[in-house]
Amino acid sequence: MLKILTSEDRILRKVSKKVAKVDDSIRTLAKSMIETMYASNGVGLSAVQIGILKQIIVVDNSGDPIVMINPLITKLSEEMIEMEEGCLSCPGIFKNISRPERVNVKYRDLSGKPHFESYGGIVARAIQHEILHLYGELIA
Repeated sequence: MLKILTSEDRILRKVSKKVAKVDDSIRTLAKSMIETMYASNGVGLSAVQIGILKQIIVVDNSGDPIVMINPLITKLSEEMIEMEEGCLSCPGIFKNISRPERVNVKYRDLSGKPHFESYGGIVARAIQHEILHLYGELIA
């Protein structure tokens, strides 16, 4: 399991860089991130949370993890949902946060193949949360 940084760590406030090439090192990192997310009872994890400034996130989709490389939200729904949210980098802190119910996301998978997908519910919320990490934002 990888060490998850907490909010005191300054790297969490930095902007992550795009992944230039999807190779075995990226695939290995993503696998370790998925294992760490599940071992920590999380629904999402970004590479910056483990100290790596690369645009990679993993999100749980009901036991079928999604790996997004260089994710970019292309559309947010107008419908907003407020829910309590926590963060693996802010243990013990929970906040009510209003987020769009649905998102359209452009990203690359572990083979480098581009995807343009639409997500709703908790998966959409986790995607938004993790992408904000890539830009140095935390809930606390």
